[in-house]
Amino acid sequence: MNLDTLFDDLLTSGTTLADPQRIRKLRVLNTLHLVIMMGAPFLGLFYFYIGAVILFYVSVMVGLLMATSLLLLRKTQNIPLMGNYAISILWVLIFLISWNTGGITYEGVLNPSWMLKGCLVLLAVFLMGYLHGTIWTLIAFFEMGLVVYLYRTRFQFPNAISYDMAALYHLATFLVGFLIIVAMAFLFQSDKE
Repeated sequence: MNLDTLFDDLLTSGTTLADPQRIRKLRVLNTLHLVIMMGAPFLGLFYFYIGAVILFYVSVMVGLLMATSLLLLRKTQNIPLMGNYAISILWVLIFLISWNTGGITYEGVLNPSWMLKGCLVLLAVFLMGYLHGTIWTLIAFFEMGLVVYLYRTRFQFPNAISYDMAALYHLATFLVGFLIIVAMAFLFQSDKE
């Protein structure tokens, strides 16, 4: 067995006789798992370096949970269940990062972390259909309402990003969100073809 076959088996969760649409969704979901598993330690090291130790632990935990999700997807082959599980893990990660890095304060209201949550909604629509995308959109609106309520009550949000680093940090978050949205647009276009 060569390396290409092993990698293809990993991306398709061992599924060989299925419709191409299902294989495509398995590939996208497993690719998401692998990217998050490999990127989470580096993200954790970045937050450890800037002094946000809690985000280091959260990032490492997300990598471990994504590994669990990858194994469960291979075992169950249930795309909606594991897709919602993976999206909820990423949703919590983005929420905790934006909560602890000033992405919820009035300076960061336009923080691109909201754009990343939009990407997760698009991913839910692609993997599991419009019903799941609608549910995740409602969760986003609920979260935005909670943030507005806390802001109106003058809640002091934490900010682990220093003022001189904030512009670069938010720009990098914006670029990541933009790249993910472009990738989702290509996924939807190729799915239509």
